[in-house]
Amino acid sequence: FDATEGISADACINLGAEGNGNTRYTNNVTVDNCTFTDNDYTSVAVKSYTGGDLNLVVRDCEANGMHSLAQLKNIEQGLVISGNIANTKNGINLNQTAVGTIEGNEINVKGYAVRIGESTGGNITLNENTLKTDNTEGDPVIELRGTVVALNMEKNVVSGNTHIKGTAGTISVDANYWDGKEAPVVAE
Repeated sequence: FDATEGISADACINLGAEGNGNTRYTNNVTVDNCTFTDNDYTSVAVKSYTGGDLNLVVRDCEANGMHSLAQLKNIEQGLVISGNIANTKNGINLNQTAVGTIEGNEINVKGYAVRIGESTGGNITLNENTLKTDNTEGDPVIELRGTVVALNMEKNVVSGNTHIKGTAGTISVDANYWDGKEAPVVAE
C-alpha cells in the first residue's frame, strides 16, 4: 500500500466507515505480510472507525512514514497485533478496546508507541516488543488514558524519556528493559 500515490481515505485499510450513517461491524479480518508506505506521516495503515469489531489480526507487516500502524476503536475480542515493524509518527492506538495482545513488534516512533484508553477497561498484554520513541512529539512510550483495568507487560524493550504515562487498575511488569533503569519512568 503506497499512500505517497494518494489515497482518498485517511487509512490504507479502512474497517467500517465514518460519517455515512451506516454502522458496520467488521469481523474475522487478518492483515498479513503487507507493506505500508507514506512520506508525510498523515495516513494510517489499518484503521477501524465504528467499533464493535471482533477477531482482528495485524501481523508481519511493515509501515514506514505513516501516521501510525493501527488506529483501532472498540475491538471487542480477538485482537492480536504481532510481528510488525513500524517506523512511523505514532504506533498503535487502542481506543475503547478492552482486550488485546500486542507481541513481537518493533515500533520506532516520534510520538507514542502504544496508546490505550478512553474508558477501555479489560486487559491489554504487551509481550516481547521493542517500543521506542525519539520524543520528537513529547509523548510517553506507552500512554494510558481513561480507565484501563489491567496492563500486563513482559519481556519488552522500552525506550524514551517517559516510559508510561497515566494510570491503570493494575500494571503487571516482568523482565522488561527500561533504558537501563531498574523500573520504568512513570508520569501521571
